[in-house]
Amino acid sequence: MPLRAPAGQLEKSLDLLLLPFTPRFVVYTASIVVLALLVVLAWLHPGLLPVLSIPIAVFAGLTLLGTMDLIQTRHAVLRNYPISAHLRFLLEEIRPEMRQYFFEDDKNGTPFSVGRHLRDAHSAQLMISNDRILGNTSSMLLVHKQDTSLLG
Repeated sequence: MPLRAPAGQLEKSLDLLLLPFTPRFVVYTASIVVLALLVVLAWLHPGLLPVLSIPIAVFAGLTLLGTMDLIQTRHAVLRNYPISAHLRFLLEEIRPEMRQYFFEDDKNGTPFSVGRHLRDAHSAQLMISNDRILGNTSSMLLVHKQDTSLLG
């Protein structure tokens, strides 16, 4: 009579086998597979080692980074998304610059420009009829200076 595993235990085993191919681990798994392929290729064709040394070093570094992410306990995002979470942290670092140069401001629908706001604030009394100035009066109040000598 053959021994059979309980159905719940079989499902857990299958889930554990498929875990490296889930979307959150696919970058880590791909780096391990590519590293293994590059090492095997370099072992089979030693003449290619000078050409393959840089990709091997890059994927070895990514694999090491992913392993360190899985071992560490300080950041849940790094543990749950090894390697790819670093892209998130990089984008968080450069978010203000990206917002300033590429994305629209929340208030007026144009990219944020500190220079334009300063220019508008200093020339507000000369351009009182400008619609953009009238729309941004709340930001103008912070630097507004009463000087009537320019009005004549």
